[in-house]
Amino acid sequence: MRIVWWLLLPLLAWSFEGTLIQIVDGDTVVLKDQKESQTICQLGFLDAPEDRANARLASQATRCGLSQALLKEAGIEATAFIKSTLVLGETYTYELLSPRSNGWAHCLIHIPKAAHAQLHPTINGVMLDQGYGVFSPCPENPPTLMKWKNLPKLLTKKGAGFGKPTHK
Repeated sequence: MRIVWWLLLPLLAWSFEGTLIQIVDGDTVVLKDQKESQTICQLGFLDAPEDRANARLASQATRCGLSQALLKEAGIEATAFIKSTLVLGETYTYELLSPRSNGWAHCLIHIPKAAHAQLHPTINGVMLDQGYGVFSPCPENPPTLMKWKNLPKLLTKKGAGFGKPTHK
């Protein structure tokens, strides 16, 4: 069912082109469209840990039962990955999944085929595949909470994302 949703979603979304002007953190970027309007894109279907100490990091750690230090390190890894994949000043096609009036939106951001082996990759899907975040935020529901708690162990087995051999 999840695959069908991902395939049909682009048909339901608004598509735009924008120049990447800022990478805020591992799951948030700022794009400027041709009308010079800026959209702060929270990557849809992806939640990466915060890369700096703040109230959201503390909340993630408390809700997920993980240390702030571990989550912050994972957030730094996610931010480094997105910075190595997206290029400031480049133009990307993006789809608004849930536009908001205050400049924020949930987005799917397409990346060039040469940047990844998938046919029509999004940075969202690549980051999930590589282990730099989880499919959804960590609410109180047990299945998603278990994803967060098992993330370091699973990624260590895969050798991807936060589980790359540089981590112990």
